[in-house]
Amino acid sequence: MIRGISGKRRGRAEKKGLSDARQRKTGVLGAIVLIVFASFIGIVTYQAFSSNSSHITVELLKERKSPVLDSNVDKPLPTFIKEQDEELSTASMIEEAQQSVYTIVTTEEQGSGFLYNNEGHVITSAHVINDSAFASVIAEDDTHYEATVEGTSEFMDVAVLYVPELDGFEPFPLETDQQYGAGEDVLTIGSPEGMQNTVTYGEIITTEENLLIEEYEYEDLYEISADIIEGSSGGPLISENDQAIIGMNAARTFGENAVGYSVPLYKLEEIIEDLIS
Repeated sequence: MIRGISGKRRGRAEKKGLSDARQRKTGVLGAIVLIVFASFIGIVTYQAFSSNSSHITVELLKERKSPVLDSNVDKPLPTFIKEQDEELSTASMIEEAQQSVYTIVTTEEQGSGFLYNNEGHVITSAHVINDSAFASVIAEDDTHYEATVEGTSEFMDVAVLYVPELDGFEPFPLETDQQYGAGEDVLTIGSPEGMQNTVTYGEIITTEENLLIEEYEYEDLYEISADIIEGSSGGPLISENDQAIIGMNAARTFGENAVGYSVPLYKLEEIIEDLIS
């Protein structure tokens, strides 16, 4: 079962070979939607059929706006999920990266995002933004910025925000050319369940995973072992070795042996540049 990680809705989907996702060729089978309301989260499941008839249930990792983000509530400290003896260089790298990672909040959704360039553009998952024209961008020091939505793409599930106040700030290094393989040590940074700057560790399990979740089409995803949950959507996937952002987190499976899915940055660059222009 795979779930998207921005938090309010969960989707059922299935690995699907996308011969040409951009063309959105006809033949995409209809989805059966079951809506279940539980706690504060509306659960939406989708069923689709893949070329090998295997099913996986997925959830997009967005969530409802969390009360911990209100200005009069103390923020939890950053959470690190790893054994203790962490190298100083890695800790320093994380501290630097966190300065370019933000919590993204709309009227109904919450996710994560990160600075893309030195012109004030922040990227996040399109399913976090949904149909919003504006979003709040919250920095690690609790500074709140108002962002306009420059554009979104259902293909590869990406949205571009513009924050004038961030114009001139340098982003954490981005790797937009290289494709990484299985076994690459990675870490994620995001705001799951309102906990800003949460860091989790793992590795790339497989590559080139294709998924169709709701209206969002994904191609050549990284499947990762790092734990990502609701609110992580749009946060960066970072290579520990290269100390650069290599992907954007989007979804996870359900179950005891849940895995996450991250959109490779090399697949996003052209889309992002088109949205900016």
